[in-house]
Amino acid sequence: MTSSLHEDNQTSCTEQDLCYSTNCCSEAPEQSVQMLNKSMSWIDSIQAMIDKIALTNAEIYKLAPSVIIHQLPPVDILIFGRSGVGKSALIKAMTGIQIPSSPDIDHVTQTINCTIINNGKLKFRFWDTKGIDKWDNFSDVENMFNEIKEKKIVPLFIIYCASFNGRVDSKIVTKILLDFKQYNVPIAYVITNMYAGDDEQFDSQRKGGFNIMNDIFLGKSKKISEYYYEYGALYHTDGEIISDGKGILICVNSQPYIKQRGNINYSQFNINELLDFIGQHLNGERFAEFVILTLNNRSYWKQKYDYLLSRAHELSTYLYKYGIKLIQTIFVFQ
Repeated sequence: MTSSLHEDNQTSCTEQDLCYSTNCCSEAPEQSVQMLNKSMSWIDSIQAMIDKIALTNAEIYKLAPSVIIHQLPPVDILIFGRSGVGKSALIKAMTGIQIPSSPDIDHVTQTINCTIINNGKLKFRFWDTKGIDKWDNFSDVENMFNEIKEKKIVPLFIIYCASFNGRVDSKIVTKILLDFKQYNVPIAYVITNMYAGDDEQFDSQRKGGFNIMNDIFLGKSKKISEYYYEYGALYHTDGEIISDGKGILICVNSQPYIKQRGNINYSQFNINELLDFIGQHLNGERFAEFVILTLNNRSYWKQKYDYLLSRAHELSTYLYKYGIKLIQTIFVFQ
């Protein structure tokens, strides 16, 4: 996959809103699953169920062919952090999409860069902050959000990457993530290359992450493991929401870490857990976009067969109107 040029004034894609019933299938999902050919691959089985639900929807609502959109609008992902922190490796581990470590930037503005990856008719726009380690006041953050509004960027999720090789002003990071919290999308504070530093460096990075995320979500985290903490809504004793949101602080290893000296060999770590968190906090079209973005991560979705199947009704609404089929992890447009 290679990046392609991106025009500043790109025409927006208009999309018709359709109302579907999620109970249109005459058979219960469990019965439908049992009827699937056991010799079919996991991806073909999911496609069979999606086709069945989608065709029933089309018949009920008498969809004309003109309603079927044959190209998805761009899917925006914002993943930021200082240069060399491991953003490209993390993207590849999550999505199976290779972005060069020093890509030819398709679109450069004052505060954000965009790299566009085309996969057939699908377009992914990966946005990154420009020189964030040199930002020293909130005017840079304000300029960034002005550009985001101007470009009509609607991130699917937000990831800030931190590592041992240098730091970004914590006040800048807190301000950015706090402003993104209003977008009501999953926010991840990711410590990358977790095995690269010593224990003292690791503890320092994690402490810094706690300070930032605690400030954003106004409360303590829920410990899932030593390397994985979740943040959610904070409620008053009377049930009123004090602070809403969905966040995660997680330590990952995006690719095998091998060190000849000491015979050290660590495998990929906590990538699936990060994907689980993001997927579980997306619904409707946003979840469909998440599936589209990550389906090249074949090993992940093979493990999540039952989960993906359980959300087939939800997926069918959005995938069918784009004419997408899930066949051998490649999207085929009708």
